[in-house]
Amino acid sequence: MEFLVIPIILAAIAAHLLVYDKQRKVPLLPTSMRHSMDILNEGILIINNKHEIIFANATITKLLKLPVTQLESLTINQLHWELIDDEENPLPWEAVLKSDERVDNVNVKYSGVNFTNVNFSVSCAPLIDALNRCRGIIICFNPVDAQNNQANAEMIAKLVSGHEKIERFVRKDTLTNCLGPDTFDSVLKQHVEEQTDKNIVFMALDIDSVKGINNRYGTQIGDLVIAEVSRVIESKLRKQDIISRYGGEEFFVLLNNSNLQRATETGERIQKACSEIQLSNNPSLKKLAISLSIGIAHSDNNVETSNDFVGQGLQALKSAKTLRPGGLVVWTNEHVEPENPLAQPSNNNTLDAITGLPIRHAYLDSISQEIEKCIKKPDGGFALLIFDINMFKRVNQKLGNAAGDLLLREISERLTASFRHSDILAKLDYDNSTICRLGGDEFGLLLSDVSEPDLVRDITKRLISTLAAPFKINETDLTLTCSVGVSSYPQDGDSVESMLKNAEIALSQAKRNGHNNYHLYSVETDHSVYDDLQLEFELAHAIENNQLELYYQPKIDLKNGGIIGFEALLRWHHPRLALLPPTKFIRIAEDIGKIHEIGAWVLEQACIQTKIWVDAGFDDIKTSVNMSMLQFKNEQLTEDIQKILTDCQISPKFLEIEITENTLIDNLATVEQTLGKLHAMGLGLSIDDFGTGYSSFSYLKRFPVDTLKIDRTFIKSIHENEDDEPIVAAIIAMGHAINMTVLAEGVEHIEQLERLQKMGCDQYQGFLYSRPVTAELAGQLLSSQESQEKSGFSSQT
Repeated sequence: MEFLVIPIILAAIAAHLLVYDKQRKVPLLPTSMRHSMDILNEGILIINNKHEIIFANATITKLLKLPVTQLESLTINQLHWELIDDEENPLPWEAVLKSDERVDNVNVKYSGVNFTNVNFSVSCAPLIDALNRCRGIIICFNPVDAQNNQANAEMIAKLVSGHEKIERFVRKDTLTNCLGPDTFDSVLKQHVEEQTDKNIVFMALDIDSVKGINNRYGTQIGDLVIAEVSRVIESKLRKQDIISRYGGEEFFVLLNNSNLQRATETGERIQKACSEIQLSNNPSLKKLAISLSIGIAHSDNNVETSNDFVGQGLQALKSAKTLRPGGLVVWTNEHVEPENPLAQPSNNNTLDAITGLPIRHAYLDSISQEIEKCIKKPDGGFALLIFDINMFKRVNQKLGNAAGDLLLREISERLTASFRHSDILAKLDYDNSTICRLGGDEFGLLLSDVSEPDLVRDITKRLISTLAAPFKINETDLTLTCSVGVSSYPQDGDSVESMLKNAEIALSQAKRNGHNNYHLYSVETDHSVYDDLQLEFELAHAIENNQLELYYQPKIDLKNGGIIGFEALLRWHHPRLALLPPTKFIRIAEDIGKIHEIGAWVLEQACIQTKIWVDAGFDDIKTSVNMSMLQFKNEQLTEDIQKILTDCQISPKFLEIEITENTLIDNLATVEQTLGKLHAMGLGLSIDDFGTGYSSFSYLKRFPVDTLKIDRTFIKSIHENEDDEPIVAAIIAMGHAINMTVLAEGVEHIEQLERLQKMGCDQYQGFLYSRPVTAELAGQLLSSQESQEKSGFSSQT
């Protein structure tokens, strides 16, 4: 069977398929180069040395049946490859990364994320930079039945023969065309540690005014300033000098065969030229003053490593900015750092033993000093960010406390590196930010002279993104999420206590909003957190106060219109807020540790009610129960379910467990084992809300799942939007291909029902037939259907 609709579904729901946003530091290839590669008959992928796909041509997207937007958001090893008839050797691109040597005509099998299987002959070649280091790999794919391996080898040779152009675009900054930080680090290291000529100078340059320009004129003008300053710097350098945009508005320059006098004169010329920059004839922009601060370090100052060089240059730059905007300072062996009230504490009693960061009382002292500074400068302000690592306890439980400590150190190093240099929105050197470990897995960040809400939001998003990239701890890859609470001075407090309390309240709200979220404090936040605390207390007693009840929504057979089962849906009869759906309180149940107790209650009540229906003669129905991710991770889950079935004296064939696809892929090995046990018990298994998560049919093939439920978002406009119908048809076709029953959720219109019938969908549920009803009304629906069947009248809508 050919699944011609697969590209349609993947293209339409590409946003749901993205595993994570890597925020690449490498630019895309230019349009002309893309076009030249898109017309090739061979499939082409270009990856960097981290396995990230940075280019995919049109041919490979057709061969793999994946859109370019998805391919260029993945690493190559996420595409499920294996060697044909060879289990010992590495995949060809892995071999190239290890040896930096070309590999030709290796037979590889692709078993993709969209139920696609293709065998390829693969050839790879390294992209070598000016320092003779592999920056990435160009990979050429041909289906093995194409019988054109010789042409394949010739093609890869032609492509690699001009790889310098490709490599140049892979490693340069898109805004300024300067070298990227990784490449500059490599070049600097070679000059400092490998060359005999040590007569070199390092310059760190920072645009003083970009933050104010962004705030006043917008980031587009800020980008224009950065690009123009880059042009000015490069115009004052010689051909042998090297310039890098190292982050935001900060530049690093390496002056070869130079001395301090020449470097100082060059720096002064650059500063003068930058002060004369005019962006346009716009009168408001004519008043725009651009200044550049510069720190200089020379190889005579006991420089042993490239890190020494950078450290000296940055210390000099910090001094220059402390003295005045547009300052220039040369680092010497007698260099003394200007006094800084927020400098990192040097007393070991104020430093965390694991991370080396300031501990809580040192952090509180820094906040106090910042408040005093703002009192003297009434128009000043600052922000506090309090954040912790979600699910950190699981790391200690699964990998041990030593691994947890190692992870904390890695987090500390990544945070410090992230906020040491400029970025496009704010300058976060140690002279205006303090990172602190507050205890456990909680951290604090103090941002001096930063209080504008939009600016704080952007910094917070960058912090979350910084921690989102995977960590490798003892050969184990870990992906973390964090929650961030923010308070700003003076609007959110005028004392250390109020600022910290309100940041913690905002953090609490961020956690309630889900992982990888942030929240800025407000008075409304305070009320919301109070309300949630009230709900926590009341929910803890909801079961014993008989406030919980199950409602049942019928599932309908699309062939004959009969009820084939019910989905059990939890409701809370709240004494103040009336009837609440689970979306209003399940998260709270998880937070307070009540989810397992409530989940067991739901399962037991569903079994009791189903047993009543079965004993009444309705022995061809099945009741499904939703299970959260936390419930599914309970090691005693299968034993608990078996005990409930036994106590209720009901066969497992009348019960179905529903989990979301995000639960399915959270821990593949554990999930596969648990599903296997449940299937062996005779329970039905269903994937709920399909299409809203990773949507991988290759994963589904691994699991003994019976039913696939298409999320209501795809059904909602199926009768109005032509784009939705092929998506639903594709899911139905592929679900049937792996022997699954397919159910459509959220059917509310007869036109939706008719289209689903034509597509061959098996079942549906939704308001068209019935809203969720009490157990008593659900029984009446069954009885009514039985009466209609006996009279020969079909109940199909």
